[in-house]
Amino acid sequence: MHVVVLGAGMQGTACAYDLCRSDGVKEVVIADVDLKKAEQATKKVQEALKNSAPDAKNVSQIAGNVERRYKISAATIDVTQHSRLAAFLRSFDVAISAVPYFYNVAITKACVESKTHLVDMGGNTDVVFEQRAFDEKARTAGICILPDCGLAPGLASILTADAVSNLDATHSVAINVGGLPQHPVPPLNYQLFFSIHGLINEYCGKAVILENAKRREVDTLSDLETLYFDDFDTPFEAALTLGGLQTMAWTYEGKINSLTYKTLRYPGHWAIMQAMNQLGVFDEAPVKLNGTNVSPRALFTQQAEPRLTWESMKDRGARPEDMVLVRVSATGEKNAQRQTLVYEIVDRFDHTTGFTAMMRMTAFPVSIVAQMLGNNVISERGVLALEQTIPTQTFIDALKQRDIDVQIKVQETLKTF
Repeated sequence: MHVVVLGAGMQGTACAYDLCRSDGVKEVVIADVDLKKAEQATKKVQEALKNSAPDAKNVSQIAGNVERRYKISAATIDVTQHSRLAAFLRSFDVAISAVPYFYNVAITKACVESKTHLVDMGGNTDVVFEQRAFDEKARTAGICILPDCGLAPGLASILTADAVSNLDATHSVAINVGGLPQHPVPPLNYQLFFSIHGLINEYCGKAVILENAKRREVDTLSDLETLYFDDFDTPFEAALTLGGLQTMAWTYEGKINSLTYKTLRYPGHWAIMQAMNQLGVFDEAPVKLNGTNVSPRALFTQQAEPRLTWESMKDRGARPEDMVLVRVSATGEKNAQRQTLVYEIVDRFDHTTGFTAMMRMTAFPVSIVAQMLGNNVISERGVLALEQTIPTQTFIDALKQRDIDVQIKVQETLKTF
């Protein structure tokens, strides 16, 4: 298959790396509006392939063929130029959107015209529903559009689907996910490991949950709780955020009584974010400042992004090593007994490739799904919901091949419902 990765950032680079070392992938192109950035990402992939080559033979179904690293190239494309994008995409079987979520509707339209499968990292419910309006056109074009294929939504959605499929009846699901620095630095105890646009999007507006089996909108940054993970002495705080459930709130409405998604952070982070939100720092609507219209969110993004990298904070002890924590806890009924299935992942910075845990846990799921489309493992067409489409065990097996191990714990009691 021939695959193009749109966007040469951290996630796009990791997507390309995973594709390059996978069987069945004949060509990978990293395309960005900035050709130099795409070329730098291509070089990063080649270096990572070289560094990881000795270990490739230990991973079944992931090719250790050194020649494959040369099947990657760079290109320049502006995803806002529809005609050029559609013409460019015709050379590829699958496109991966690794650009900010607000470009995904335009990319979907171009993929329908070029008859190219699309997977993206999603994260914004309104955008996904705009994409779903292309369902009939995608079916006619004979392609599949799969939004929300990253970490959460994405990997977490698929683990949820697996849990639901393994219970006779599911009564509640709690999803908790966090990308965190291994060495937190005050005051936020956080540093950027993906697009700040996606981060602020999660913190604003209304989150959708299921309560009493019905959809309900609730404030983001609310309903804080303290959670513990094995092997960590420090607790973590979880708060409701936007976008983690996405289509699951509609898929499971009337089927699951309670469904929530919360983001994990170190203690104290959410109190600061709540204060900033209440003060209007994340508002998008422009305000007058010295006679000029200024969006508070745009100003915050511009000022905060360069200050939240580990490089900018290393004089205060910040380091590049991160980790990603995932917990999906589903309670229901199995063989007339109450059963809770707990899926957990703890993934850490990869020193061999230099890839962050957030890159691995976001980009590798996207790559896996893209390959399922290119290899026709997924044959359904249209704009689909991930939790209704992916063969869950095949996906979990693919994660394991990439050294992402899903720990599944089963807790049973004799109490029946």
